[in-house]
Amino acid sequence: MIRNRSIIFVALLVLMPLVFSACAKKDASVAKAGPGRTADVYSEQGRSSVMTASQKVEVKEIEPAVKDVELLVKKSGGHVQSQSVREDDQAHLVLRVPPAQILPTLNALASLGKEEYRYVASEDVTEKLIDTEARLKNAVALRDRLKALLNQAKDVKDVLEIEKELARVQGDIDSMDGRLKKLKEQVDYVVVDLTLNRRKILGPLGYIVYGVAWLIQKLFVIQ
Repeated sequence: MIRNRSIIFVALLVLMPLVFSACAKKDASVAKAGPGRTADVYSEQGRSSVMTASQKVEVKEIEPAVKDVELLVKKSGGHVQSQSVREDDQAHLVLRVPPAQILPTLNALASLGKEEYRYVASEDVTEKLIDTEARLKNAVALRDRLKALLNQAKDVKDVLEIEKELARVQGDIDSMDGRLKKLKEQVDYVVVDLTLNRRKILGPLGYIVYGVAWLIQKLFVIQ
């Protein structure tokens, strides 16, 4: 009798992850098809996107430009995540800017000097968010059920089996929770990779060399 009960119990442990996995997929498909906004998933337009941007701007002086960047980003509701300056010739900054302010901010940064490069990319992560939230919700429910079973278990073998499964489920929960937080942070702020280059001012010989190079080029290519 005890042996049969143990076999049934282990079978339930094996089947439960499969059942909750199927429920997660069902919940995700229902949320995806819903006409309204689900909590913590959809943006105002009904989709959630991760945006990234990179920009290079040639400026007259690095230090004043860096201070201007800090003011512009703060005004946009964002912040400077990191920055590094190389011998007053170049500065590299990683900015975090709210998505609604990304284009005005990039335009304002471009106005600090001469924009050399700009690139903006966007990835739709709505389904990824929905799926992760559904799986996390069901994993938490499974963990709570396992805890209830653990409190009721009397046999040492059953206790060890439940504790092993509980540890695995808790690890999955921690992993999914971390991914979800990272995704939501990426949705809330656009990461901007900004490079500031100091404008080179040519001396007399520099202009001569530049002029000669231009003349040689025109000897081979007119347009």
